[in-house]
Amino acid sequence: MSIIMVLLMAILLGIQWEHYLTSRTTAAQSSQLLPFIQAVAVDHHLKPDQVLVNSTTLADGMIIRFQKRDYQVHLNADNNSYTLTRAHVINHQVLVKDAEVKK
Repeated sequence: MSIIMVLLMAILLGIQWEHYLTSRTTAAQSSQLLPFIQAVAVDHHLKPDQVLVNSTTLADGMIIRFQKRDYQVHLNADNNSYTLTRAHVINHQVLVKDAEVKK
C-alpha cells in the first residue's frame, strides 16, 4: 500500500511540476508581446493601443491589426526581428478584448 501511495505522490508531483513549467513559459512569452507591440507602434508611427493582436503570447504566424488592416507576423529564430505580410481574415466579426498597455 505504501508503494502505491509513493507512486501516486510522485505522479501528482510530476503533474504539478509540468503545470509550473508551462505557466512559466507562458509568462515569459507574454512578457515578450508588449515590447513587440511597442516596436510595431514605433515603426508605423502609432500609439501602442492602436495595435491589436490575436494572441496573448508572441508567436510566429499571429495576426496583428492596425489602421484597419491585418498582417501576419513572421519572426526570426530568436524573436529579435519581424516581417509583416498583409493578411485577409475570413471572419470579420472579431471580438476585441481590451487590455491596458503600459507605456
